Amino acid sequence: MKTITIATRPSRLAVWQAEFVRAALIAKHAGLEVRINPIRTRGDAIVDRPLREVEGKALFIKELEEAMARGEADLAVHCIKDFHTVIPDGFELVAYLARPSDRDALLTRKPVSGLADLPPGAVVGTTSERRAYELARQRSDFVFRPLRGNIDTRLARLEDGAFDAIVLAEAGLERLGLKPAHVMPLAPDVMMPAAGQGALGIEVRAGDVAVADIVACLDDAEGRSRVLAERAFLQGLAAGCGAAVGACSVISHGQLRLEGFVGSRSAMTDVRGSVHGPVEDASLLGARLAQSLLGQGARALLSA
Repeated sequence: MKTITIATRPSRLAVWQAEFVRAALIAKHAGLEVRINPIRTRGDAIVDRPLREVEGKALFIKELEEAMARGEADLAVHCIKDFHTVIPDGFELVAYLARPSDRDALLTRKPVSGLADLPPGAVVGTTSERRAYELARQRSDFVFRPLRGNIDTRLARLEDGAFDAIVLAEAGLERLGLKPAHVMPLAPDVMMPAAGQGALGIEVRAGDVAVADIVACLDDAEGRSRVLAERAFLQGLAAGCGAAVGACSVISHGQLRLEGFVGSRSAMTDVRGSVHGPVEDASLLGARLAQSLLGQGARALLSA
């Protein structure tokens, strides 16, 4: 009997993701034993500052990778949105799961039919520059205040009246079966998603062929192509986690269409563009879109 171990953060969503992968692997491999090793990361401990003020997304990943390097775990399941833009030496992403939704959702204390229904000067909770920019370009009166913590903590702060609205990824709500009273999905033309939002990836030690072969059965071809395009776009921009950058991809009839933007809240301007081409050119399309936006002045916006 083969035994493998999944390293995971202890949050409810992270554990759900690990349990989901565990169940899927057991269903695919008779006799496989899959254990889960919860590991508290620095990112879980720091909830009073935006990630851009500390070490960025690596705060949620470093301890999991260290556990894999020590042999205490064989793989980790990550939200691609929160994963390294460039994978560190010694590790690799080997499977991308099917993606349920890449959209953001606006959660409010009172029912609304659109952004226009929120009161003047509405307080919105988010630490995402992308989300803040996309909302600010439609309602310049919104007041943005930091919001960190797991999904339950964020929902509780909304219910306690700290905010008029908050923004969460729709996929996270769906995975946990959460159905808050007042939720409004935001279409990409209202709020373009983050690159990789809603997608899950499985990371293993580089060269660990045995574990890579075990998890290969979970790889989703469409999910892989979309993530590769969106991550190549991010890598081409060399954008940090504090940048207002969005990316959205769709695949139809063997063609991939990728849209992206780079914005600046201080300048309240952005550059946007799109590319399309064969699915097999996913990474090239992402790089091409990045170069196109850099040519339109994206670099200045990223440093604004």
